[in-house]
Amino acid sequence: MSSSEAQQTQPRRLDKSRSELSRNIVAAASTTAFCVSLLNPLDVLRIKWQTRPQNDARSMTQFAKDVTRQGQGIIRGLYLPGLGVNAASVACSSGLRLGSIR
Repeated sequence: MSSSEAQQTQPRRLDKSRSELSRNIVAAASTTAFCVSLLNPLDVLRIKWQTRPQNDARSMTQFAKDVTRQGQGIIRGLYLPGLGVNAASVACSSGLRLGSIR
């Protein structure tokens, strides 16, 4: 292979590599954002449980019912708090980390 042929194949390989990297990052980011979106209610419940007053003697089930009731339903009480920020942060960090693995 002559040097001119080697120079022509290298940019093609680089373009393919960049394209593949971009696709992998987008796939990893969207997958992790989707998973975080599904599990966000448990994360919200965990955070609220950890920050409740120490003298609160409710069970986890009763606590979840109260949080849902106070938040005006499952969507407003458990899904929406922090969903956008949580999904975006995980999509950025995991998308770059997992997407760059070959």
